[in-house]
Formats: sequence, structure tokens, C-alpha cells
Amino acid sequence: MRIVLDTNVVISGTFWTGSSFKILNFVDKSKVILIVSLPILQEYDAILHSEEILEKTSIYQQSKIQVIQKILSKAMIVDPKEKVNNGRNF
Repeated sequence: MRIVLDTNVVISGTFWTGSSFKILNFVDKSKVILIVSLPILQEYDAILHSEEILEKTSIYQQSKIQVIQKILSKAMIVDPKEKVNNGRNF
């Protein structure tokens, strides 16, 4: 199975246990394939290293960012040829 993860899932799975954490474990154990594009990776990185996240996390939790970087290194990076608009305006 191939999946794309919303940034909120990555953040939740990095700092808390629960469904998001389980999904990241599936990626880590290669039970699912994480699909990302360069803009998605940049968004993950920007949020994980944002001042807001760094202020709310301890040194221990910040070390979890390295874990997520390892998981993301397993991701399949794609270069989409077109952007899909699902009709919603966000």
C-alpha cells in the first residue's frame, strides 16, 4: 500500500502515541510505502523545526525528530506532473 501523510499525522506520530504513531511505525517497518514530493518534504521539515514546535518540545522530544527523519528517508520521492484540485478551496 502506498500512502501520503498529512503534516498533522507526521507531527502527531512523532510526539505522541496513537493512530498516527502506528502509521509511522508501518512506514518504518516497510509495511506501507510513504509517497512524498519535494514540497511535502519541505513542509514536514519546516513544521518539525518551527519555533512553535521547538518551544513546545523537550530535548528528548526533539531527538524524536531524528527518528522521523529516518522514517522519511525511506519514503518514495515523486515529482508530480500536475497539481490536483479536488474542488475545495483551502
